[in-house]
Amino acid sequence: MAAKKGINIRIVNEKIWREFSALSTEMVLTKNGRKLFPRLQYKISGLEPKRRYLMELHFHLADNKKYKFKEDGWAPTECFEPNFLPQKVIHPDGWQTGDIWVQCGIKFDRVKITNNTEDPRGNVLLQSMRKYQPVVTVYTSENIIERVNNFCLPQERFIKIFEFCNRIQEFIAVTAYQNNRITALKITNNPYAKGFRDGQNKRKRSLSSTGDFSVFLFSLPSCMNPTGDMQFNSMPPLQHQPVYTPTTFQQFDVPLTPQFTYQQPPLNTQQYCYPTTMPGYTPWQCTNVWNPGFMQSSPSLFDDSSQQFLV
Repeated sequence: MAAKKGINIRIVNEKIWREFSALSTEMVLTKNGRKLFPRLQYKISGLEPKRRYLMELHFHLADNKKYKFKEDGWAPTECFEPNFLPQKVIHPDGWQTGDIWVQCGIKFDRVKITNNTEDPRGNVLLQSMRKYQPVVTVYTSENIIERVNNFCLPQERFIKIFEFCNRIQEFIAVTAYQNNRITALKITNNPYAKGFRDGQNKRKRSLSSTGDFSVFLFSLPSCMNPTGDMQFNSMPPLQHQPVYTPTTFQQFDVPLTPQFTYQQPPLNTQQYCYPTTMPGYTPWQCTNVWNPGFMQSSPSLFDDSSQQFLV
């Protein structure tokens, strides 16, 4: 295909990558994901201006070894862990024409690497103490006609036309920087470490001019003199505060039985009917079942003529 001919990719920040590569580049893995530095920035040429292209990134294991840092550098050791499948990252700009890619370049600045196997959170999962190599893949699309059940359906097929990788971008994934020279080089060149770098320079200038190290450790309180003794003369005297003594909690012996007397109902419930609103009514102590219709047929217990109870 003509699109395959003449494609070229180069590293934009190749100089700084070579400086790191001379010391064996290290990239830190964190649980929440950490961006790479130096950045993955490329320039591409040789694309057809009006043809659409897609850029993809993945990290390829450089070898089947695990590395251990010693005083003189990194040493390969045998690795008995299973390899993770490489995760492919599609460029966030998606499909773009060739002229846009040539003009804007290829930047994977948002890619984060992690060692969180439980929840990578969309970051690229890598193994600690393994050596990786970034690989950029270029795809294009091609319209084809596919025959399905005697029907001709237009389809779009994706074709991989180019891959790029460079050994100067190899790095060892770590959970903490092992080489102090790598740490110093990242602080010097990383623009996001400007605050840390300025803080170090300010600390050095102040130490050389004043010679007082206490300025960077802490600030003296207003009640402390330069010798370190506390001065409380200017403080108001403490006012006497009454001591609060809680009252003793009194416990009352509350009997479990009811505190009111009531008359036990007679056993012959056919002659008496007790409404539920009567004080002292205890239906749980009655063994007979009350008939709701009994109240209408029960004789009167009061004689109107003699003005006295019949019982």
